[in-house]
Amino acid sequence: MPGGTELSGGNHLLIGDTAALPALMRKLDGLPADARAIAVIKADYPERPQVRGEAELSVYWADENRGLNEVVRGLFLPQDRLNAWIACEATEAKAICTQLVEDHGVDPGRLHTIIW
Repeated sequence: MPGGTELSGGNHLLIGDTAALPALMRKLDGLPADARAIAVIKADYPERPQVRGEAELSVYWADENRGLNEVVRGLFLPQDRLNAWIACEATEAKAICTQLVEDHGVDPGRLHTIIW
């Protein structure tokens, strides 16, 4: 996939803020039909953009009252080899990664972060 790692079938968690939205949308669009994806998105737009792809997809939205980390905390995540892609500000990404590993049991080797 241009601009990043190629995603295959399986379970995927994609988390991103407004700055990451174009890359997150490309990743979702590139997932095959046999993949399952959960997207957690914080988008500072008057209207939420349409999110779609061929994969089985669940979308959760964060906002100024409920940040990405809070939304992730409330998710029920699949335990079968979850691949997580996190793209947001460094402080928030660190908190999300810690939560995914400690609270959700995600393998740290399956966390892929892009921070700023």
